[in-house]
Amino acid sequence: KLSVNYSNKVQFLYRINKGTFDVFDQAGVNAKKDPNNKVHIPFENLIFFGDGETDVPCFSVNNKNFGKNICVYEKDNEKSSNIAKKLFSEGRVHYLINGDYSENSEADKLIKGFILSYKS
Repeated sequence: KLSVNYSNKVQFLYRINKGTFDVFDQAGVNAKKDPNNKVHIPFENLIFFGDGETDVPCFSVNNKNFGKNICVYEKDNEKSSNIAKKLFSEGRVHYLINGDYSENSEADKLIKGFILSYKS
């Protein structure tokens, strides 16, 4: 088990991007990208789900690298909804969805749409 705080989250985006999953491999995650080697998952194919201000650093990194950001909010929670709307209006996230991941939900359709677009 590993505890991840808001600043560690950014490191994990780079780990996903580079395919460096060993949390003790500091050299791998900090290594300069070799232009001749493909990255594990390009940022433009990365979808980051967050739910608030602690995700802003990841939203920023993902935005800068042309990834997609989704803010998940609690449907009947005004504070959660307001935070999501603020992040959207500031351009930090591209999509707002409530936390319902059931079949045919807004989240389900959005995620499946992304997957289909990557396949083509």
